[in-house]
Amino acid sequence: MRSGEYLGAMILSWINTVFYQDLMAGMRSAIEEGRFEAWADETKARVTLAKAA
Repeated sequence: MRSGEYLGAMILSWINTVFYQDLMAGMRSAIEEGRFEAWADETKARVTLAKAA
């Protein structure tokens, strides 16, 4: 961060960690339930929509 503050970088790191933890938990559940392909399609669509917004 340009401001020299660490708080912003820490918060972004926490947000990224939570995002990936949720992503992996959803992936594991989808694999266990035999619906990984559908989950992957739904997740790609959701992430694509978020990028467009």
